[in-house]
Amino acid sequence: MWTRASIAVALVLVLTACGGGQESTPEPISLAYDDRAGVLIVEADTYGGLMPPPAGRHVPEVSIYGDGLVVLAGEDPAPRVGTDRSITTGHIDQEELQELLAFIVESGFFELDDQYAPSPALPDMPWRHVTVNLLGTTKSVSIYPHDYEDAPAVFWETYHRLVGIWPSDAVIFTPSAGTLTATGLGPIEDLPAGQGSQVAPWDTPLVEIELAEVTEGAHLEGERYQVVEEFLLRYPRGQLFGSQEGRAYQVLLEADLPWAAVSP
Repeated sequence: MWTRASIAVALVLVLTACGGGQESTPEPISLAYDDRAGVLIVEADTYGGLMPPPAGRHVPEVSIYGDGLVVLAGEDPAPRVGTDRSITTGHIDQEELQELLAFIVESGFFELDDQYAPSPALPDMPWRHVTVNLLGTTKSVSIYPHDYEDAPAVFWETYHRLVGIWPSDAVIFTPSAGTLTATGLGPIEDLPAGQGSQVAPWDTPLVEIELAEVTEGAHLEGERYQVVEEFLLRYPRGQLFGSQEGRAYQVLLEADLPWAAVSP
């Protein structure tokens, strides 16, 4: 009896606190954000699924930082290494960013569920997400697959608003430094059938780097980075390379992104 009475009292207290059982009014969401460089405020991206081997560091479709820096990443037919997408950078001012955040909040984005997907879901498809980081709250909404037609209209409105941003000072970003990493796959002769004949020779005299020496990663800058970049561009994405010792390696060049290295 004591336990039931306690539960009853607790229920009364809860109902009283909620206005006699009526739904409470949601607290308004503050548009305040951290305006320092390097602090990610908004991101939209499509990624995952049965994608080809990485061509470099992954860059989301849209990233907006606290100081107004906008980083846009797009697909184009040009071969590339260092990054997996072409990159354009620019800036929006504080007023523009406030207007964008107001649009997102007022649209009801923060009231959405965290994920939307059909049941059952098709395997190996890309995800699409939008993330917003405010000082008082953070919200990330993902849909699967990336073109899920039954995703809420609010999500699509927000996503299309973000990918439609184009700063007036937009410029193409060209990497000039990055990290080269070689992952050992063992002797070439032990590779699965057919792969051994597709291994390309690693031109050590040209790039002045031994693959066995960069399994933990080596940072390259300036001309040294450019030489490796140009060498890798001769080959298709996912190309395997062989050392003079007859060992196979998977090689990845990941460009430095200056905005991502800022510590607020």
